[in-house]
Amino acid sequence: MEDIVMTGISKTYGDKTVFRDFSAVFPAGEVCSIMGPSGCGKTTLLRMILGLEEPDGGTIRGVPERKAAVFQEDRLCPGISAVENAVLVVGRGREKEARDLLTELGLGDSLELPCAELSGGMRRRAALCRALLAEGELLVLDEPFKGLDAGSRRTAAALTLSHRRGRTLLYVTHETAEAELLGGKVCRIP
Repeated sequence: MEDIVMTGISKTYGDKTVFRDFSAVFPAGEVCSIMGPSGCGKTTLLRMILGLEEPDGGTIRGVPERKAAVFQEDRLCPGISAVENAVLVVGRGREKEARDLLTELGLGDSLELPCAELSGGMRRRAALCRALLAEGELLVLDEPFKGLDAGSRRTAAALTLSHRRGRTLLYVTHETAEAELLGGKVCRIP
């Protein structure tokens, strides 16, 4: 596992400059929260690390090939259950592991419901479960606890840390209290 190193990154959308000569190092195997005001480019930063967008200039090195993510949208298949959504990513044979983690996340009574019938917070936890079960050396979470009450946030944060398995964890949050739950280094985007 290598550090993720961003050097001299620039990114614009039309007339809007999101990054100009931005550099950062995300140490391998560490936890890092990415914070900053709305619209400063936090999600764009994650998308560039995931390879979903290219920077206009600069380099990104050290990103592992295998990674797992929770996006701002839950990106679940609405017609199937949370367990089935998790198994789509990790493969058959891990249903028990998915059920156990979903139960720990507070979805024990709703395991067989189609995701379309789950509340927003329940869908968020299902998306988190799917990412936590996925293989890879990098875990990227974009506002992973959005829509969760304080107790569910604490539980989800603790489970995120306990299921991280030494992976590099990069996550976006607007809230200092949330960053404190997961700990680690803070990278502020101006």
